[in-house]
Amino acid sequence: MYDYRHETDESLFYQVSLDDENAFEEIYNRYWAKLYSQAFKRIKDTEAAREIVQDVFTSFWLHRHDRIIETS
Repeated sequence: MYDYRHETDESLFYQVSLDDENAFEEIYNRYWAKLYSQAFKRIKDTEAAREIVQDVFTSFWLHRHDRIIETS
C-alpha cells in the first residue's frame, strides 16, 4: 500500500476526487482532531462535536466529485 503521509493536501484532495479511499483516510487522520477541537471549543458537547466532525467527513466523501477544494 502506498504511503500517503508525505502527500500534500492538494494531492490528497485530488486523489479523493478519483475515489481513493486511502487518500480520504489520510485526510481524515490529519484533520479529525483539529476539526473536533474546533467543534468542541464552540459547543462544549463531546458527542455533538463528534457528530459534527463525522458529518463533515461524510459530506466530503459523498460530494467528492462535485467540489473543487482550494487550499492556502
